Amino acid sequence: MSGAREYVLEQPTGTPEALRAAVALIAPGSLAAFDAARAEALRRARTDASAAPLRR
Repeated sequence: MSGAREYVLEQPTGTPEALRAAVALIAPGSLAAFDAARAEALRRARTDASAAPLRR
């Protein structure tokens, strides 16, 4: 494969920062989609989460 990059990476930890760093390295064109999906997931978590169990 001339011109193709090949990466051998250890599997990143499950943290968002480690996953984002891996995406940045192997697929930088996908960072915007990764960031958008993460922002939407955080928004949904904040919207759907309830603090009721903490108040008992």
